[in-house]
Amino acid sequence: MAISRDELFNHLRTCAKCRQDLFDWQDTYAVMRTEAHFAQPETKKRYAELLEKIKGKVGEKKPIDTKWEIGSAAGTIYRVLKENGEMPIPLLIKKTGLKEYHVQQGIGWLAGQEKIQMSRDEHTAYVTLQPGV
Repeated sequence: MAISRDELFNHLRTCAKCRQDLFDWQDTYAVMRTEAHFAQPETKKRYAELLEKIKGKVGEKKPIDTKWEIGSAAGTIYRVLKENGEMPIPLLIKKTGLKEYHVQQGIGWLAGQEKIQMSRDEHTAYVTLQPGV
């Protein structure tokens, strides 16, 4: 998922590791561009091919081991519910540290296994483990 420029800069303001990674990448890129500028034609061609390869991989989709990913999310949700009891879904997302879509997938898995109960008030859905689970 792409993020906006503002989201990126807001994150960089608060995350020293990502800020350092960005600076390192900028330095590396600058060296590559400088070397490519002064390099022999064959080297320039190799740099251009390398950059095209890197650009091609940035948006490349990767296969997902769906069963493992969803099962892992379900396991995390189960543990959090076991420790904390019933919880609203927004809090469950926060407590598990999972992305929202992983929580939704994990809830679906647990519901299919009849391990959870769900309820709702006017504003929020709640999840709890089935009694005796």
